[in-house]
Amino acid sequence: MMEQSATESRYTMTMSKFAPLLFCVCLASTAIADPTPEIKGTYGFNVIKPKTKCQSVTGSLLKTLRKYSCTAGEAGSSASGKAIVAECSAKRGSTKYLLLASKADCEEERQTQLANGD
Repeated sequence: MMEQSATESRYTMTMSKFAPLLFCVCLASTAIADPTPEIKGTYGFNVIKPKTKCQSVTGSLLKTLRKYSCTAGEAGSSASGKAIVAECSAKRGSTKYLLLASKADCEEERQTQLANGD
């Protein structure tokens, strides 16, 4: 009976040493799983008003979009089949921007959405 108690005690001491490490690993994996996409230098358009031209995400547009909630785009989720870098939605209201890697990809996506009536 004494031996079991000593084993349990060693187990508890070992686990207590690794608990902070386990906490850090869990915290880091959460941060890795939900990264904020890099939007500077991409090109985007307002999905609600697709007749507006694609804009470079710099200056005032970059400043505005940093206030939005941005998530990484899913591969192949665009109407044109181009990769979406990010989708940024206003925290209030209905404004939503699709961001793509190049101006050509952005224009193709915007034109496809206009043609489809999206």
